[in-house]
Amino acid sequence: MPIIWVNKIVGRLDPKVDRKSCTLTLANLELSLTKKDEGDALDAIREELTAFMVFHECERLEFKRTKSSRLKVLLH
Repeated sequence: MPIIWVNKIVGRLDPKVDRKSCTLTLANLELSLTKKDEGDALDAIREELTAFMVFHECERLEFKRTKSSRLKVLLH
């Protein structure tokens, strides 16, 4: 799925919901943000992931693959 922020595609992710374990797994997450946009964009992405998790009744967020382990910390 594309991640669109301020009318630009800034990344993509592959979400999977495991209803039995109430977990949202991001099988792949890639972002291409400028340093200037990073803070605001990550805040917006975090908000949308939280809303997605609430909608699907997920209690946990897991990452399978990402090019930056720093993203895991920033999005939790």
